[in-house]
Amino acid sequence: AIVDRDGDLCHICEMSIDMTIPSGHPYSRSIDHVVPLSRGGAHSMDNCKMAHLRCNSLKGARIPA
Repeated sequence: AIVDRDGDLCHICEMSIDMTIPSGHPYSRSIDHVVPLSRGGAHSMDNCKMAHLRCNSLKGARIPA
């Protein structure tokens, strides 16, 4: 459902995500919690967006400005 909503764009770097790249690769797809769970964010559609695994890992538990 998130892919259907967001398409193949990483919401962090705004570059396309190649959906054929295997899981675990730095540029594979991942789900980012915009407000991290550790910061009180919800595990909900409103708080989840598509991101490259690398972008998501670099963002960590930060909340975007």
